Amino acid sequence: MLLAIDIGNTNTTFGLFKKNRLIGKLKLRSVGNKSEINIKSKLEFFLKSHCIKKSQISEIGISSVVDDLTPLYIKLSKKYFDRMPLVVKAGLDLGIKLSYKNPNELGADRICSSIAGFAKFGGPLIVIDFGTATTFDIISSKGIHLGGLILPGIETSALCLHISTSKLPKVEPRYPRSIICTNTVNAIQAGILYGSIDSTTGLIRRIIKELRRTEHKRPKIVATGGLAKIIAPKVKIIQYVEENLVLDGIRLICERAEKSDINQD
Repeated sequence: MLLAIDIGNTNTTFGLFKKNRLIGKLKLRSVGNKSEINIKSKLEFFLKSHCIKKSQISEIGISSVVDDLTPLYIKLSKKYFDRMPLVVKAGLDLGIKLSYKNPNELGADRICSSIAGFAKFGGPLIVIDFGTATTFDIISSKGIHLGGLILPGIETSALCLHISTSKLPKVEPRYPRSIICTNTVNAIQAGILYGSIDSTTGLIRRIIKELRRTEHKRPKIVATGGLAKIIAPKVKIIQYVEENLVLDGIRLICERAEKSDINQD
């Protein structure tokens, strides 16, 4: 069995795979959760709830965008599971090519979601991850990661407004009844959520226009990330929502690495 660990800026998600099937997920807050004992106890409960013994975990893969937390989870993997985890990075045999001038700048989560998206849908493809940041990744029909773009996520935007002003409150990402609002909370919600819908739609159209220079087919568009369920249903141009692309990408990279090791032996 594979334990996939997605260390994000807001949450750390554990995915338990039996072959290629995701059989369970555990989500912990990333911020302020650096206690090895606390994480270990929650993992133990998670495994027990799925009737899995730790000895059944044969592989561990880690995708991390939080450098401070990566050593903790490597240590936990070795100490608790007696496994050296595979940490996703640009230098691995990924199955797709990266066009980034410095591939090490490309986040592991973006690499994973691009790989999983291309494996499932082919290319050309636009993968939009709605998380702490909203990221767009574009993959060609030949499996080349062409690049992408990054903008603040909806919760990040809301928090930034709250922190940067003296009177604006922190708000939850909920849609108000009208875009013309008569109170501050609804006004912020409308601005951030409808602004995100329209910026997402506009950016997709710009990307499609640019892709016409090199691609003959219209790209498929898939959304992922913890906040995809809030924005994606309102963006008609998005065709698919896949919640677990990063976890699936970790699995695919681990499978590829295992096959490579077998072939070398």
